[in-house]
Amino acid sequence: MEGMVPKVNVDTREAELNPDSDLNPEVTAIVVTYNSAKYIIDCLETLTREMSGVNGDIIIFDNNSTDDTIELVKSLMPSIRVVTS
Repeated sequence: MEGMVPKVNVDTREAELNPDSDLNPEVTAIVVTYNSAKYIIDCLETLTREMSGVNGDIIIFDNNSTDDTIELVKSLMPSIRVVTS
């Protein structure tokens, strides 16, 4: 498997890039997950609260979870971008 690159799926928002756009954040928080359903919503709520007032972005990178991690994020926090492998 050496030299192989994993397939990555990305949920993206489409918007015209400009300096005032939400797609040009001052801060980006990247949360790497694997079977984190028990903790992910508390984590994201805390990040969202702490980033309040900041032009920020939160991205979840999930390492092929087999629990409900991604479903929870997509249903309870749909504005957060999700990358899966």
